[in-house]
Amino acid sequence: NIYPNPSKDIFNIEFNFEQITDVIIEVQSILGVTIIFESLENYVGNYTKQIDLTSYSKGAYLLKIKTGSSYFNKKLILN
Repeated sequence: NIYPNPSKDIFNIEFNFEQITDVIIEVQSILGVTIIFESLENYVGNYTKQIDLTSYSKGAYLLKIKTGSSYFNKKLILN
């Protein structure tokens, strides 16, 4: 779950893993530059994080979440 999207500054990310997994969370600019990176090893349970993009330019960003061999991509819109 990612909200609010679009946002003026802060995005909330929530997800739950029922099995132990390695997780990589990354936010990239539209040009592919990584601006946020987090790696979680052997993670299980609920995950909640606020991503603060107030110091970045308005526009589109890409949230990438990798778990094992699965990928989740979501466009974040900063107004």
